[in-house]
Amino acid sequence: MEKDAATAEEIVYQSNSLIMRKTALSLIEQRLLLSILAQIHPEDADFKPYKISVKDFMELCGVHGRMHAVIDSVIVPFARKVVRVEREDGSVLVTHWFSSADYKKGRGIIEFSFDPKLKPVLLRLREQLNYTRIPLKLLLSAPGIYASRLYEICSAHVFKDNGYGAEFTVEVEELREMLGIEKGKLQLFKNLNTVALKPALKFINERTPLNVTMQLIKHGHRYVVEVKFVISKKPLAERKDANILPTLLQLVPVSYRDTPAVVASIADALKAGIYTVTQLQNIIKAANQGKRRNYPAYLKVALIKGYNKDGEATTKEKKHPYAGREVEVLSVREIGLADIEANTNGKPVAAILQNDGSLWLDGKLQMTADAVTAGLRKGTVRFV
Repeated sequence: MEKDAATAEEIVYQSNSLIMRKTALSLIEQRLLLSILAQIHPEDADFKPYKISVKDFMELCGVHGRMHAVIDSVIVPFARKVVRVEREDGSVLVTHWFSSADYKKGRGIIEFSFDPKLKPVLLRLREQLNYTRIPLKLLLSAPGIYASRLYEICSAHVFKDNGYGAEFTVEVEELREMLGIEKGKLQLFKNLNTVALKPALKFINERTPLNVTMQLIKHGHRYVVEVKFVISKKPLAERKDANILPTLLQLVPVSYRDTPAVVASIADALKAGIYTVTQLQNIIKAANQGKRRNYPAYLKVALIKGYNKDGEATTKEKKHPYAGREVEVLSVREIGLADIEANTNGKPVAAILQNDGSLWLDGKLQMTADAVTAGLRKGTVRFV
């Protein structure tokens, strides 16, 4: 499972478009889904079977009895449910959560496989800034499905805006769909407010890092047609975050502290909320070691990839086994290096590998260390 390096907490990563999904899940289904999502690493490029033990499954869902009966009462209905995701470009994805759920009786586990159509909203999230990370334990502690969903939605709006606070207005009917309220239930706003919204806000304001207030927008002073949510981080978090960017910039070499690309890269990393302040300090300090042809570009990659986030390197930078070696890139078209091909007419290109094993040309990152290593195996890259 993906864990926060500083706290060892299991973390659920989701794209914001997936968080804004419209699908009705029970509390049991929500908890099961979140526990499976927590097994996805934000850098994963492909799905794999995600396993949960029968024991953990029973405890998580609060169910007991024969496994076959539980499968029929919990897993089969969940597998039939459809998720509706509205993408940023306005297109809509409608699919099932899982392509299969496989109970392995002899091994005491259930193996879940996500529908491949969900790859864009669940994989390679480290490369995106439009996603949200929430500790699994916090989500599982929600007293009901509506509290869990409203906290997800509010968190996504905070990450999507500036990382410190946000506000958004939503029509009542759309809010019902986002909270997963089945059609025909809680039709009167008074009931929606009493059963779903007030308990959810109580949970968020008392037990999470956010403060959320709700404003009702009425039509004709009678019917509530929209709800406005105003979200802020709790004061302690605000005080901690307020001066982080200037503090981190003090770690950057003087000649680059006012460089827009450097400021933007660090600000984006703060907004994403992927790393702790200590981890960001480690990444910047490591990027400062050694000579860089293009410091702003290297720092950006380091912040995306999390180089040395846990302080693996000491005062002397760790070097990749291939660092300093001259390699020749063959089959440029196959590797997809369009910039190189445009400048060299597809001819092989030689370059010295950087300390982290990556290949740079003219101040631009052309191949990551992993790509270079893969190229050596494939024969598309060779030592000169």
